[in-house]
Amino acid sequence: MRKAKEGKKKALSEPDRKSGTAPLQKLADSSPQAAAHRQWQSMADNSNRVKQLRTYQQMSSAPPVVQRYATELGTGYLVSANGHAILRRDGSKELYMDSDRIADANDALRDKDIENVELTEGETWHHNHRDYSKVVPEFRNVPGQYGSKVSKERGIAESRQQLNYKMVHGFHLTMNFLTKCTRDPWYRAQLTRHRNAAGNIENLIRELAAIEIEHEQMLDGRQVMAQIRNRIQAHAPKDEIRQLLDAANAPQNGNFAKDLVHKLYIYSDDNTLSLEFILQEIDKQLDIMDENIETYNQDVPYLPTSCGMLRAYLVGNTGAQQNGGNIGDYHYIDYNDRNDNGPWNNHYSSIIFRDGGDTVGLEDAAGQARLKERNHWYFKMYGTEEEQQFGTKTTAEYDRRKNQKDRFDEIVGV
Repeated sequence: MRKAKEGKKKALSEPDRKSGTAPLQKLADSSPQAAAHRQWQSMADNSNRVKQLRTYQQMSSAPPVVQRYATELGTGYLVSANGHAILRRDGSKELYMDSDRIADANDALRDKDIENVELTEGETWHHNHRDYSKVVPEFRNVPGQYGSKVSKERGIAESRQQLNYKMVHGFHLTMNFLTKCTRDPWYRAQLTRHRNAAGNIENLIRELAAIEIEHEQMLDGRQVMAQIRNRIQAHAPKDEIRQLLDAANAPQNGNFAKDLVHKLYIYSDDNTLSLEFILQEIDKQLDIMDENIETYNQDVPYLPTSCGMLRAYLVGNTGAQQNGGNIGDYHYIDYNDRNDNGPWNNHYSSIIFRDGGDTVGLEDAAGQARLKERNHWYFKMYGTEEEQQFGTKTTAEYDRRKNQKDRFDEIVGV
């Protein structure tokens, strides 16, 4: 009895020999509602937006073994494996993360005894139905190394308080006399303490004077850069631009102009780079200079622009692993074996976030800024795919800058 029922059910569901469709399905497909639905579905399937969303969904739902950052279609944003971090543009400060992930990253940094940087939350960004917080690093002043104008002034005040400078000369004479007459450790400790305080004041005063000179030079440099921008925008003659570039490349204006010189010479020779691109590059430099000028009287340390020195400041002497891949480790690549007079000998990137196999590095590069700047650092994202790995991306930039330099040397006959 059961077999008979199953056979009858099967017969009802078999396709019609002539139409190739079950009778009931044939009736449903021929209805006006079904025709309208098919037309709508066809339009939806051909929609670019739907295709983008489907592709992005496929990238986001990739199995853990092959997770890597995705470039969000239509925006160029770099999205980490599980979507916990979004970098608006590689090599920028526009990194956004889940609030809880920022807290986790700080915990991981503290676990590695990293104290010179803390990730704080900036403005909120609502994206893809989620709230992200902008990642704003706060850097710590390091006495005698990386300190702000404000911290150095505070150090002078503290040292003077130690000295009790109203009686300093008499105190030193007394201490000198007493230490000759006794071997009491207290007298010797007091004398050493006050001598160190006096020496600290002298050093800090020198450092403050150097900061003041740098500030004046940056104001002058900004004026020159703004003049260059205006003349380029006005299509000034090539010789005039060269003269302005020579002024911008003077030592007091830092090394940042060297890269700009290359771009402008290439542009003026064979139009390799567009006028719009060159103006954008100058605007970036002007923004950086404005940030540094604005923070002159803020308690923000001057950071090293060398990638290795910045790495040492951020994760140095903490047990950080070279190419370890975890928060508090660092990426590293060496180019000394190439011997091709490239733009740098090596490169470092301090890892401040990890999502799946993807990492976000906080870094800088020598030769692209002044020796000390507060705001020249940037974020980059690295993945597990070959073209996304630290070594591959860094080498691609190395080759790009070397080719640019070679082209410049060829033009000017170096």
